[in-house]
Amino acid sequence: RQQGRTAGRFRRHALDVAVLVEGPSKSAPRHSGSSDLPQLTGRTLCDRIVVFPGNERLVGQTVSVAIHDASPVTLMGQVVTAEYAGSAS
Repeated sequence: RQQGRTAGRFRRHALDVAVLVEGPSKSAPRHSGSSDLPQLTGRTLCDRIVVFPGNERLVGQTVSVAIHDASPVTLMGQVVTAEYAGSAS
């Protein structure tokens, strides 16, 4: 039950988390949206798996990711950029 409540919280409120980018996602194909970027995978400081579209040059870096959805095992989001952060206002 706790996992279901966690997933619901991410759906209602975007949450920015620090993610260490590990590399291309093996299980998530390219995002079906307009982005041509591959799906990357990384981990939060709490060892949660995060999947998001991004440039492979980010591998090995820690980036801020805005979480917009969650499953019991995986968080899904978008890399926070100056353009993205500015669009919130």
